[in-house]
Amino acid sequence: MFAIPLLDQVSAGFMGVSVAERALSMDGWALTTANFASVSMPALAIMLLVLSGVGLLIALLVGGRLKSRVYKTWGCGLNVTSRMEYTATGFAQPIKRMFSTVYQPTVKLESEMLEESRYFAKRKHFDFHITPFFQQYLYDPVVNLVLRMSDRLRNMTVVNELNLYLGYVFAALLVVLLLVR
Repeated sequence: MFAIPLLDQVSAGFMGVSVAERALSMDGWALTTANFASVSMPALAIMLLVLSGVGLLIALLVGGRLKSRVYKTWGCGLNVTSRMEYTATGFAQPIKRMFSTVYQPTVKLESEMLEESRYFAKRKHFDFHITPFFQQYLYDPVVNLVLRMSDRLRNMTVVNELNLYLGYVFAALLVVLLLVR
């Protein structure tokens, strides 16, 4: 709504006719202006129904009744099995490569070759391990610190004397009251 009047100033000089008046009104069947742009909802609804009907009619005339056909998937001459599908590893590989400096992956491939030919493998074993960087260097030290502190506190509270235990509670309350202030 803002661009059409600006473009009309340029195009009216060349064509000699104002396109903005015609394009912006058309009795509510096109863009209308009342300080803002809008589209006629009845016109959109009628157009949607008509075009949907025309599309279905063309599909029925050209295609007729569609029949479901089941064939084997073309697999380059191989019998495709479920083991050949993409897995989450295939999608995660680019991410693993991008962040390999952070995750520090360890890749180990062991191959046992046939005695008859060194080109054919008898057995292969692939192992891929990612160092749990955040757990090892961030979470575990914090958890170990909290566990050590709780062990010390537990040793302090496992006292059979009620007066000493009440003294600990009173000292904790004083500390909390002083910190709140």
